[in-house]
Amino acid sequence: MQLDDPEHNDHNTQYVQDYIAKFGVRKCEANALVVVAEIGRELCRRAILKHIPATAPIKYRRKLERVRKQLQRELQKRVRD
Repeated sequence: MQLDDPEHNDHNTQYVQDYIAKFGVRKCEANALVVVAEIGRELCRRAILKHIPATAPIKYRRKLERVRKQLQRELQKRVRD
């Protein structure tokens, strides 16, 4: 039974109705992304890059490293006190 069927248990839920209003009645098969893994990866990559720059992971790791070092220094300082 599909979600657009009024007899479906979730048909009247807000998230289902919001999805149908936004995208219409269509089915999205997650396994379609893995049938041809290379194409699935590229599709996901392009979708992600619409929202964040490709350099975001590197910037995040650098910032995380700085914060961890600061935390480590603070912890060492408090242990000595």
